[in-house]
Amino acid sequence: MNHGNLGGVAKERLAPCPQSKRNCICSFFSSHKKHYLPPISLSAEKFPLIWSQLMKYMEAKSEARLKKKTQFYLHYEWSSPLLGFIDDVEFLWDSHQEVLHFRSASRSGYWDLGANGSRIRRILKNLSLSN
Repeated sequence: MNHGNLGGVAKERLAPCPQSKRNCICSFFSSHKKHYLPPISLSAEKFPLIWSQLMKYMEAKSEARLKKKTQFYLHYEWSSPLLGFIDDVEFLWDSHQEVLHFRSASRSGYWDLGANGSRIRRILKNLSLSN
C-alpha cells in the first residue's frame, strides 16, 4: 500500500523522498545525498530483539502515534511539540537482504532544519545494533 508523500510500502520498498523537498530522510537510494542514510544490517536472528526495542522506544515517545503495524513494517505519525506539524516515521525489515530500512518525512513544508535525519539517528542509536 503506497500513500504517496505520506509513505507506505509498495513493492517491498518505502516511498522515496520527494526530490523537490529537503525535509525527508530514507534508507532507499536517493540521488540527493541529503535524503539518504544507509539501511542497517539486521540478521533474522537479531530481528525480533531489535523490532521489540524499536516498538518500545517509539511507544515511550508521547509525540509518536502508531498508525500501522505488520510483521515487518511500522508506521508512526510524529507530532512536533511546538507547532504540531506531522511527520511520518516508518521502518521496514527486508528479510531477504537482512536490512532494516527507515524513512522519516515531513508532510508539509520544504525544509525541516535536519529534524528528520536527527530523529532517525536518535532512534537507531537507542537500539542494540552492535554485535
